[in-house]
Amino acid sequence: MDFSAKVAIVTGAGKGIGRGVSLALAARGARVVVAGKRDESINAVKAEIEKAGGEAYPIRTDVAKWQDAQAMVKAVMDRYGRIDILVNNAGVDKQDKGRKQYSILDMEDEDWDYVLGVNLKGQVHCAKAVMPVMMAQKKGNIVSIASTVGFGGQIGSPPYCASKAAIMVFNKMLARELGPHGVYVNCVAPGMILTPFHDYTPKSQMEMVERIMPLRRAGLPEDVVQAVLWFCEDHMYITGQTLVVDGGRTPCDRTEGPIRDRLSLSAGAPSVPSWPARPTWAASSQIPCRQQTRCIQEKGQGHVPTLPGMIGNYAYFLNLLLIAARPMKQGPKSRAAVGMGVVGPSS
Repeated sequence: MDFSAKVAIVTGAGKGIGRGVSLALAARGARVVVAGKRDESINAVKAEIEKAGGEAYPIRTDVAKWQDAQAMVKAVMDRYGRIDILVNNAGVDKQDKGRKQYSILDMEDEDWDYVLGVNLKGQVHCAKAVMPVMMAQKKGNIVSIASTVGFGGQIGSPPYCASKAAIMVFNKMLARELGPHGVYVNCVAPGMILTPFHDYTPKSQMEMVERIMPLRRAGLPEDVVQAVLWFCEDHMYITGQTLVVDGGRTPCDRTEGPIRDRLSLSAGAPSVPSWPARPTWAASSQIPCRQQTRCIQEKGQGHVPTLPGMIGNYAYFLNLLLIAARPMKQGPKSRAAVGMGVVGPSS
């Protein structure tokens, strides 16, 4: 991949995924605008890029503020005269302010405002600010960082999950609006990635996540970087899409365990109803056949459908076919038969 002479803005560039994307773009020739809230972080990334022979331009900005996003884009245009790539990466969670898991009943309005202000409004602000530039150029790539929790949610961080789901839908809408102008808009949805964002995630939770992943490991920033770079390339016939980067966890996540298997809510949080343990065949012999294939056995090899469950499922559908194949008794048309569209013998 060659991004020579391209100008790329990366928000939340001071650490984690944003840092990795900034370094990778610069290594491939891009002039990278390293945007973030903390001077020390973005200046450290700038130093890394310049040490490797790249070009970086640090800008301190708070994407939650529309005026900051506007000022950032104006500064970039004054310096470079163009913007080719926007990587909307900046994101926070309430955990950043206290480092514990929260029930939805714990969340105050200011918590929602804080998380949605950065994660959702921040992406809207940056996209809105670069839109006129990219539309005038008839060219550009916007890549937004969402999360797999935007698909199914996760107990413990309600506004974060809501913001990531909203990001994916917003980007689909944005892709429709900007497509006719030659601007591509796509999302990358990482799973569990080993960044400073997870420094305070309990070790037991990390181990649980790794056990259920087909690749049996958490992701690294480099794993996400490759997906972002792919979306930054020109001349693709792909826009409005979300690429999941989670080691295969999402398609295998349908039978994941209840709340207590995923995390422990913080001390003092409102009580959570007691959920049943994960089903096994021994505990689920009375489950109707249609549900038996959902039963799993924990053998350290992921989710394995049981043979009795599959046999029961086939037997259920075979029974339906036999019922459908039975000849109907001759007689006067019943009200039920008429309602179902069944034609009986004439009287």
